[in-house]
Amino acid sequence: MSKHRPVLSPTRSTAWHRFFHRLISAAWFDEIKVSGQLPAEGPLLLVSCHRNGAVDGFLLDAVSPRLEFMIAGRLVKRWWQRAFFGGIPVERAKDGERDNRSAMDACVRHLGEGGVLCVFPEGTSSLGPRHLTSHSGAARLAAAYEEENGRLPEIIPIGLHYEEPGLFRSRVEVVIGKPLRIEERGRRIVALKRAIEVGLKEVGANFESEFHQDISETAAMDSDTRYQTLKRWEANTPTDLADLWRHSDPASRELLKRGRFAPSSLLLPLALPGYVLNAPVYMASHLAAKRMADGPNVVALWKILGASAAAAIWVPAMALACGLGGGLRGLASYTASTLLGFALRRPLRQTGRALRWLTAPRRRRDEVRELRTLLENHA
Repeated sequence: MSKHRPVLSPTRSTAWHRFFHRLISAAWFDEIKVSGQLPAEGPLLLVSCHRNGAVDGFLLDAVSPRLEFMIAGRLVKRWWQRAFFGGIPVERAKDGERDNRSAMDACVRHLGEGGVLCVFPEGTSSLGPRHLTSHSGAARLAAAYEEENGRLPEIIPIGLHYEEPGLFRSRVEVVIGKPLRIEERGRRIVALKRAIEVGLKEVGANFESEFHQDISETAAMDSDTRYQTLKRWEANTPTDLADLWRHSDPASRELLKRGRFAPSSLLLPLALPGYVLNAPVYMASHLAAKRMADGPNVVALWKILGASAAAAIWVPAMALACGLGGGLRGLASYTASTLLGFALRRPLRQTGRALRWLTAPRRRRDEVRELRTLLENHA
């Protein structure tokens, strides 16, 4: 990110939303990598890929200061929803489209004040192999700003690349693209929409099918430059690798997710009290996703919402009980064990995968080695 903070106006998203989204992102992700940087001054119109439901918004609010969103009106209709989400609401066609002129005017005013506004042109999220077709809302917004101010806002495409979207304490890379240049003057909205789609394809990754996406994302699993690795695999999948992958056991492909013994996992006994004492929070997270998620793109969101609601009640009660029962030492022990449990989730997952590798049948390990060799040869 830029060392300079953008010159921004106050946003409709409150200080509470910004704090909550940063807290959630720090808790949920083990690592957030940001590639590229935003221009130092607004107005900025961020057009982002939409991959992982509302978690995309939590993440972007955490890495970009004082960001405002154009969001679906259905996300802020109830009081409890407004505790999680903030932004300028618009009605989507599939939710029963209404007159959005006031919302568009509010967005143009926000940009006119030097603000940063984020729009998800696809309208809905998907973890599929290709971007969904973009709607024209972002292009119309940019054109409306241009008509009023005589120039376009800086339009910045954003790519989001999740390591394992539904898993707690996984990694993600945010790719900030270069400002779009739109030279075509005729049919302005069409030209803007086309430029936005091209920009999103550049910062995202698009594959021929879920089959090819699966291979490419496995190849990028252990990469420190996930985006660059995905782009290398984007064009095609080598025939020999595709053939072997197609005939391999799904359990073997799962073992390709490299496991390694993490020395920090030896601290599990110290974190175990935190896991036990906070079991209702973890259970609420699991049950919310199991019962409410209607697709893989919202699993993380429901896990977060379930855990947040449970933690808001359970954690203060448990902290009070530990404080009353053990004084400052009891409170400190509960806090330390809880935080250590967070920190150990990824190392424990890595160690668990290493143990599964060691206990896998020899035939399966041989198949994994063959797949891994081809992945490395074609990297």
